[in-house]
Amino acid sequence: DATSGSVIQENAAKVEAKGIEAAFDFRVTQDLVTGLNVAYLDSEFKQYPNASVYSVQGGVIANDTEDLAGSQTPHSPDFTANMNVTYTLDLPSDWSADITLLGHYVDSFYFNAGAGGPLRADRQDAYTLFNLSGEIHLPGDKITVTVYTTNLTDKKYFDIVQTNQGFGVFGQPALPRMYGARVRYSF
Repeated sequence: DATSGSVIQENAAKVEAKGIEAAFDFRVTQDLVTGLNVAYLDSEFKQYPNASVYSVQGGVIANDTEDLAGSQTPHSPDFTANMNVTYTLDLPSDWSADITLLGHYVDSFYFNAGAGGPLRADRQDAYTLFNLSGEIHLPGDKITVTVYTTNLTDKKYFDIVQTNQGFGVFGQPALPRMYGARVRYSF
């Protein structure tokens, strides 16, 4: 609430959510393992009259209300999927290595109820991320050295997008492509 500076917390009158999820793991060969997880979610407000939203009134963003019955609930993408592929290599002198590719798909979703109001700005388009890592295991498996890249394709997407009377529409970008390394010692 821009007038008082406080946050408005509301409960919707009725929500319906239903979905299904499946996970599969496959050992293609002794050295190659893959996995897939898929989920479908249908989650919407069945009753949500007079929901607090923002709209453009007289050229400025202002508090408003809207009936959000039939609207997707926040952070509820219809489809999500995860996949992984790991290839293990036996190296000389009892060393071994793993190379892993991870994929993560998220369908479009709303960050806030009604995507913030008639502008429908508080939403994230569908995106896919890939992460890649390589591990080397020294003899005895006590020491592991890992190098990795997250967000391999440097996909641009948001952690949050929010409409606000005082600031308009603002978004916080998610992390870009990142590289790293770590060493783990197991006792």
